[in-house]
Amino acid sequence: MPKHRFFSLRIQGTIYLWDIEVSSSTQQPIISFVSSLAGAHLESVNCVRWNSKGTHLASASDDSNIFIWTKAPVITTTDSNGTATSSSTTTADSDNMLGWDKDVPESKERWLKSLPYKCHLEPVLDLAWSKDDQLLVSGSVDKKVIVVSHRLEFYQENNYEIFSSGMLLNVKRSVFSMIQKVLFKV
Repeated sequence: MPKHRFFSLRIQGTIYLWDIEVSSSTQQPIISFVSSLAGAHLESVNCVRWNSKGTHLASASDDSNIFIWTKAPVITTTDSNGTATSSSTTTADSDNMLGWDKDVPESKERWLKSLPYKCHLEPVLDLAWSKDDQLLVSGSVDKKVIVVSHRLEFYQENNYEIFSSGMLLNVKRSVFSMIQKVLFKV
């Protein structure tokens, strides 16, 4: 049974990750809870995007912050009896440990959040990764389109009459918005 991953968003800024499998015998979907990514956004999450490899998740919200999420590495240790145990590398609630939401089951995975990208002044509505995952473009109610590179270089275009509610970064690294015009090249 192949697994597929999806997410749902909660008004309080929490992101829930889920696995969905389709049983080969019954053709019925089996949905299971994976993790609660909480403690980052202070307001409603508007957009979540996987990178092309599915290893990172970018999230944007009404609090004008953007976070990059990475699955915490799992360490397997062996005790003196030869019994192997696995645990995430985080050790305390204050170490960006995610998944402690009292309303949902215990998380099967732990996800770490980056420091916030505070490049917008208003709610961020959409995100897009470049094909090589080196750039992340965002559009906001503040009428700015900002591209962040993996080296934390910022490219910004602003002073548009309307805000962009959708983003696309094409192969030639031209940024398009939902208003159907090329904004700038990176």
